[in-house]
Amino acid sequence: MEELAYLKSHSTCKVITKKNAEHIYLATYFLPAKKREGIRALYALYNFINEGTDQASTVLEKQAALKKCNELIDRVFESRRRDFVYPFELVLEQTIVRYGIPKKLTQDMLAGMVLKSHFRQPRNEHELLSYTDHSMGSLFHMMMFVLGSTIEVDRHATAFGSSQEILDIVSRTRHYAQNGKVYYPEEWLQEEGLTSQDVLLLAQKKKASPGKQWLNRLWNVHNRLIGLGQRLNEEASGMIPYLIADGSRMCVALLCAHNNYQFEKLLKVGPPTLYQKIDLGLWDRVRIFSLSRQY
Repeated sequence: MEELAYLKSHSTCKVITKKNAEHIYLATYFLPAKKREGIRALYALYNFINEGTDQASTVLEKQAALKKCNELIDRVFESRRRDFVYPFELVLEQTIVRYGIPKKLTQDMLAGMVLKSHFRQPRNEHELLSYTDHSMGSLFHMMMFVLGSTIEVDRHATAFGSSQEILDIVSRTRHYAQNGKVYYPEEWLQEEGLTSQDVLLLAQKKKASPGKQWLNRLWNVHNRLIGLGQRLNEEASGMIPYLIADGSRMCVALLCAHNNYQFEKLLKVGPPTLYQKIDLGLWDRVRIFSLSRQY
């Protein structure tokens, strides 16, 4: 019975990761089985918290989602298996025990998601990075406990998480505008003579946009954010030589190559990316695998 529960838990983590973060799902295939399961379980936790806090719209719904997330974290860290509610909790609990993951990192992740649900446009680059570190950054800090390294790599893990979050922002800027969210720092927009209201115009159809000059100024800010993501991704890649040589280096190299390739593709397409989603095909995957060797 316990073995069946474990298999179901492992399968759930696999499905969640493949559906919501295919690049992480594919990169974990280079890891030993226990590490692969661990990374996917950590992502399942991230996805649970993200969806719970993101889908809540009213104050009561947000409080209920926060309570549910806190209860899950407590159950897992206290190894109360009889009280487990969701299938992924079993593998998550084993991962936390096996790799000694601190509870504070899960609480930091939850804090980041709460900030996201009570969204406020960042005033400057510092506030933007504070948000990205608390959300996706916390996930990659936990992942480093699983991957293992010969030196302290907290700074690199923070950089990688922030790079990943920025990639999501620059890939879905119009989607966020349609939901009334602007992640560009206010200071950056002001330097281009823009406001958050100018960004929210992306929610309209392209034909209704204010024109080419507006789009070019918006692209200057977008391009700046992509550049920040690229620098953080490059900083993150510095951890690779210090990771355990059991597939962990290849896993992170693929993740860094994925981010870099996505950033470069956005830059190549230019301003039209503000209105269209860039999908990765089979050939793109092959190119990413090839680029991973440079790390």
